[in-house]
Amino acid sequence: MTFYRRDAGPEPDDRNKSKNGPRVPRPGMPRRGTPVPVGPPSRPGRSVALWALIVVVSVLVAQFYFGQRQQRVDISYTRFVEEVQKGNIQKLDVSASDVANEIAGELKVSASTQVAGRPVPFKEFRTWYQGDSNALSKMIWE
Repeated sequence: MTFYRRDAGPEPDDRNKSKNGPRVPRPGMPRRGTPVPVGPPSRPGRSVALWALIVVVSVLVAQFYFGQRQQRVDISYTRFVEEVQKGNIQKLDVSASDVANEIAGELKVSASTQVAGRPVPFKEFRTWYQGDSNALSKMIWE
């Protein structure tokens, strides 16, 4: 029976030595009998810490993304009139009733107001007014 080598690398110099001597592995090849580590990592705390870090980062990203939504802010009628005079009204919804007249709308450019001592940016607002809606529409359209 004839055996052929797969690679065409150089022949070893020790062909004439006895076949019963210790076998020397070729460079780059693993030794026979060397156990290959299979199973859980040697430090399970590292994988737990990695998963904990992934969860914390995911929660922070979600809070940042969903926390940036601006909400509707109640503003004074005086502030509403100032925004109308600046021409900063994008959309307006006026609902009139017997008890209170409500104005809800959206600004063209985001503004800021003080709520509980800190500045809060807003784009959507609502306010209430007393009086005739004709005077309100005249002020808005002028």
